Amino acid sequence: MALIQMIFLSVAVCLCLFGLVCNQSPSCPQKEKFSGKLKMDTALLNITSTIHQPLTVWGIDSNCYKCPLQKLKTSLFDSDFIIIKTHYSFILEIKNQNGSESLCRLEHLFGERGWYEYMVEESASQSSANVTCDLRVLKKPENSYMPLWITFAALFGLAVIWVLLTLITRKCKARCKKRSSELNEAEEEENTELKIAGNSESQAPQETEQTVQTPLVKRRLKSLDTFRGIAITLMIFVNYGGGGYYFFGHAVWNGLLVADVVFPWFIWIMGLSITLSFRSLRRRKTSKLKIAYKIVKRSIILFGLGLFTSNYGNLKFYRIPGVLQRFGVCYLFVAMMQLLLTPMNNKDTKGRWWHIFRDVYGLWKQWIFALLILAGYLAVTYAVVVPGCPKGYTGPGGIGEGFPSAFNCSGGMAGYIDRIALGNHLYRFPTIKDLYKTVRPFDPEGILGCLTSIVLVFLGVQAGHILSIHSKHKPRLIRWIIWSILLAAITVGLCGVSINEGIVPINKNLWSVSFILATGATSFFLFAICYILTDGLDWWNGAPFFYPGMNSILVYVGHLILWRHFPFSWEMDEYGGHGEKMAMSMTGTTLWCLIAYYLYRKNIFLKI
Repeated sequence: MALIQMIFLSVAVCLCLFGLVCNQSPSCPQKEKFSGKLKMDTALLNITSTIHQPLTVWGIDSNCYKCPLQKLKTSLFDSDFIIIKTHYSFILEIKNQNGSESLCRLEHLFGERGWYEYMVEESASQSSANVTCDLRVLKKPENSYMPLWITFAALFGLAVIWVLLTLITRKCKARCKKRSSELNEAEEEENTELKIAGNSESQAPQETEQTVQTPLVKRRLKSLDTFRGIAITLMIFVNYGGGGYYFFGHAVWNGLLVADVVFPWFIWIMGLSITLSFRSLRRRKTSKLKIAYKIVKRSIILFGLGLFTSNYGNLKFYRIPGVLQRFGVCYLFVAMMQLLLTPMNNKDTKGRWWHIFRDVYGLWKQWIFALLILAGYLAVTYAVVVPGCPKGYTGPGGIGEGFPSAFNCSGGMAGYIDRIALGNHLYRFPTIKDLYKTVRPFDPEGILGCLTSIVLVFLGVQAGHILSIHSKHKPRLIRWIIWSILLAAITVGLCGVSINEGIVPINKNLWSVSFILATGATSFFLFAICYILTDGLDWWNGAPFFYPGMNSILVYVGHLILWRHFPFSWEMDEYGGHGEKMAMSMTGTTLWCLIAYYLYRKNIFLKI
């Protein structure tokens, strides 16, 4: 009997010791089971307390602007863990059971798949004022940026090889051309007598015939196709996930990340293309009625393609706004503006001091129209009261700025107009949904944002008008750079070099004024760079971006239809890393560039 009691006592002691050890180690079984694997862009934080009272754990991602701390754990006695996103620093606070007193506060940027322990201890005085907290690293985080650096190095190496091969090819062609010309000269010397005899009868008619048959070759603007190709290639890359790196995605609300600039670049490029196409139509003296018919037809096709490619079945939540839909609306307004508000003839002002600004005041009618649209956007956004929301509210709603009174006010007037006009036919998974805990749909390509998008298209028209007015490279480049600097300066004044604290923050979801000015500035600058390298100095033929730029609509629509299918993409394990995600993103993007090159070689182009 005594032996049996000793055995039970020994087992009990072992279990107690096991429990004590488990309280100190995150690898032991917890109340919430942890599989031992972490998803991409997450870290494990084990919170261990030696205080003999229940605690509450509060926290929030620092990217959540003006958000109150959220309760993560209730009644923490000894040890428990939380999973933290590693995109931005995380704010953690330990409070007493009723949440009235803060014991510890921490703000830290955790590393991807790192294991951390946060020790909460108190001194012998048992006073909460003497509570100490210490963050320890149990398992070092991974170097999540290594796949990105390897990809950049590989692309740089391929670019160097491409340049070298291009130079070698050009030299070989030059030598072959030189040899062929030398052979032709030798043949001409041998047949001098025959040529002299035949010149008196046939030379003059032959020259006349060659002059008549040789057509006037119009050189295509490589920089425009190259810039468009850069935009479509980058758009495909970020749509495939951009290697899983958050900065290749969209900003949650305010701010500007890589994916945020791609669509505005397309919008701006469309404005420049409109100017060039209208110049061609005016030269051919096409009737206004025929032009108007083409404008309406193209707008409807773009809108219809958008409806087809941005939805998957469910008619109850069939999304009406979208990227191509926004293209169609903006093209309709700006092209009609070009048709009805024709640029003025500047020849009469030649010799006057203001003639140097002819590329601006030549569009004075269109500038007035664009500024009226901008004024209307500002008035509706900031002066009209949305029912149940603060006046001029442009926050994300949810638990963000203005919480709790502005919980259902996502996007302010922009969101309100969309919900009234479109109901459930909006984007149901906005970027703000998870972080700001919103419950209503919000569409970043909504109705009100069309107004500022039209203004951005018009900035592209201004760039195209500079191209039409000035025939030399230098004045064109000077003016594009000036526009870039001017728009950037206004943007800085509006956003105050801050993500959230400026007068008008940069916001892609709302297409705010500072957003269209910022993206317009980058458009002017990047197009100027492409222009000088391709059309100015002829140092670059635009490859590989030139090919998808020549067939952008076909590539974009094809990518939207097939992007979920192999070999463009494949299913990934939820515990996979950036390496596989980057491989998939680069594979899909490269395949579409190769398809665009093949279509170019076969002279297959989709035009709307």
